[in-house]
Amino acid sequence: MVDVPARTLLCQNCIDFTPLSAPIEQRFLVIDVSVEKVEVDGLDRFKTRNAVFSICDFSFLGPNRQLLCTARRWILTAVPGGITETRGKRSDQLRRYQGETGQVELVEQRSKQLEGNPLGDPPLRNIAIWTPPGYSAGGSERYPLLVDLAGFTGSGIKHLAWSAFTENLPERLDRLVGTGQMKPCIVAMPDGFTSLGGNQYIDSPAVGPWASYLVEELVPFIDDRWRTLAQRDHRGVFGKSSGGYGALVHGMLHSDTWGAIACHSGDMYFPYGYLPDFPLAIDVLRRCGGKAAFLEKFRKKVKPRHDDVMTLMILAMAASYDPDLQRPGEYHLPFDLETGEIIDERWQRWLEHDPVQMVDRHHTALKSLKCLFIDCGFRDQYRLHHGARMLAKKLEQFDVPHLHQEFDDDHSAVDYRLDVSLPILAEALSR
Repeated sequence: MVDVPARTLLCQNCIDFTPLSAPIEQRFLVIDVSVEKVEVDGLDRFKTRNAVFSICDFSFLGPNRQLLCTARRWILTAVPGGITETRGKRSDQLRRYQGETGQVELVEQRSKQLEGNPLGDPPLRNIAIWTPPGYSAGGSERYPLLVDLAGFTGSGIKHLAWSAFTENLPERLDRLVGTGQMKPCIVAMPDGFTSLGGNQYIDSPAVGPWASYLVEELVPFIDDRWRTLAQRDHRGVFGKSSGGYGALVHGMLHSDTWGAIACHSGDMYFPYGYLPDFPLAIDVLRRCGGKAAFLEKFRKKVKPRHDDVMTLMILAMAASYDPDLQRPGEYHLPFDLETGEIIDERWQRWLEHDPVQMVDRHHTALKSLKCLFIDCGFRDQYRLHHGARMLAKKLEQFDVPHLHQEFDDDHSAVDYRLDVSLPILAEALSR
């Protein structure tokens, strides 16, 4: 058994935090159970077993105050001053994959690029790193690198979370690699969350230099500390929704860094993807008295409504696509708040970032990729499958090799599609 200090248990995505001295029935938080803390190259590195979960249903409390962690191989027992781990058959039985597993390390990186960002978001970022079975500190084999970009309101750390009836990303990787369906890779899950709910992984003076952070800081940080094949042809990026958009745009603008791309349900063809949600955002912003008043009220809410989150998303997109170049940190709205009329000049700035238009200027970069994978469910509630079709048609016209797939589903809970894309990316990057 391994005692875990209480201060290592707080995950960045926690809803609330109460001390471990409080009765366990009163704890509502997301825990990242770290089984070992070591210092490597002056960095505190937290080695975990992927056991990140929400304590929200205390019917899972077993005798002797045990938290039955069904996602992994053990049962976690609450003890004074920490958490201990003991092996347990019950959780083994509930796991989908029973073979050898990889390891997750949770590390911190202080970004110089993100220091002083206009939103005041922390430059200290958590990164989860999954290494495949057989990877060890004393080994010599090197592996391709895949970087996972989370969607809006998400974070890479969230992809460690336990989920009912499905797998988190490390569990999926354990199974895919362990069963031979996917070649082994190192997979990084960075934290791209911002106070506007996320970002599109591009540089913006209203959000921050997120593209520069990824290619100039994150990638060298990982290459220096893990045994990656540190060349563009062995490095890929994937994501879903905003993360899919980020992956695709990085393939266009940063093909010197990335050799393979997977875009799942990515934002594209903005007239369908964003424009239909403008009226809702206009109504919410008018009721609140403008964007500044809306943001102030949003940050005080305990439970934002769907309309609030959709409005926040429109503001985040405006900050990403149309920052005010004369006033760093500010951004333009694409509509008149009084009448609701679209402002053509502002809307054109958005469209310049639409992948369906960007491909006209950047198809040569996409043609240089070793792999370009695009998919979307044909019942996507944000209508993104239409944009994916348009993009695929343009890629054909420009003779850009790619794989475009549609499937019978909507925008939500489609991580199972990683079973298709990740083996393809890993195969391409292993050559």
